[in-house]
Amino acid sequence: MPDAVGSDGWAEFVAFADHVNAVQREVEGEHALIRSPEQVLLSQQHQDYLEKPVWVALEGEQVVGSARGRRPLDDGAAALFAQIAVAADRRRRGIGTALLDRVVEHAGHWGCTTLQSFVVHPSDPLAPLVPAASGSGGVPATNPETRFLVRHGFTLEQASLGSTLALPVDPDHLDQVEKEARRRSTGYDIVTWQAPTAAHRIDDLALLRRRMSTDAPSAGRDADEERWDAARTRQHDAMQVAAGRTVLYAGAVHRASGQLVAFTELWLEADPQVVPDQLDTLVLREHRGHGLGVLVKVANLRRLVAVRPGSSLIKTFNASENEHMVAINRRLGFVPWIVSGAWQKRLPG
Repeated sequence: MPDAVGSDGWAEFVAFADHVNAVQREVEGEHALIRSPEQVLLSQQHQDYLEKPVWVALEGEQVVGSARGRRPLDDGAAALFAQIAVAADRRRRGIGTALLDRVVEHAGHWGCTTLQSFVVHPSDPLAPLVPAASGSGGVPATNPETRFLVRHGFTLEQASLGSTLALPVDPDHLDQVEKEARRRSTGYDIVTWQAPTAAHRIDDLALLRRRMSTDAPSAGRDADEERWDAARTRQHDAMQVAAGRTVLYAGAVHRASGQLVAFTELWLEADPQVVPDQLDTLVLREHRGHGLGVLVKVANLRRLVAVRPGSSLIKTFNASENEHMVAINRRLGFVPWIVSGAWQKRLPG
């Protein structure tokens, strides 16, 4: 990795980032999350909590394939996450297999017991489905991505539904949805803020992020608790701000205890052409059933329109079996767009 923008290796690093973005655009089209080389380098330079190995396949000086890893450094974590990408005009030549072999080899060196990958699958409404082990949803069996993963011993553990919402949402509709939810939310206040998170919310947000790693549906995937504390939460926010992102948060505060018990997070890239991304949403188990998931999402949608009034769309992903969150999104007006598969391969112990 180059030490800084423009230093030794920068041209090769830009080629790598451009390669990844090209594959993202191919699958997700105009909704793809495109990251600049500067943003990718910033992410790679921060590996206090996640080790982020990268492999590239070169043909001459051209990047024709890549594998990006993410290995949690939490105590006891034994899963390696990897995303493999091959240039469209270089497929079916064994490049993806060669990259996967290298990833599996290193996973063994690190003592990992599972290899996991999250893959966005182009839609094919006429294709039969590979059903998810969770029992909900599936991915097209005819996709080259699907065939590659099945051939190499991966199991589809979970299917996540990608959805989009046209903006702005009718204010009257949001008012009605909010009114319905507030009937169940006595004793809670809804708050919004923008990264970096203030000191008095850091510990509560860290707890929510830690619980996100265990409480969100994970089907049969090995899901270890992530070690989120105040320092990691501050670093997360600082990285996004340094990358030029605007991170909008909305949360629910339990009035009696003053604790932040629910949150939702939304990313806006500096480039207004990049579709805003609705990321994590969680309500602590002991505070569910009060409409808080709806209320924090409504609050953040209103913030989005105020901060970026020109946005015409927002996207999000939800586990297919997470019927409650899917229902919330449908109530807000999200419509299905694409499917993502959470795949897992067991490695020799």
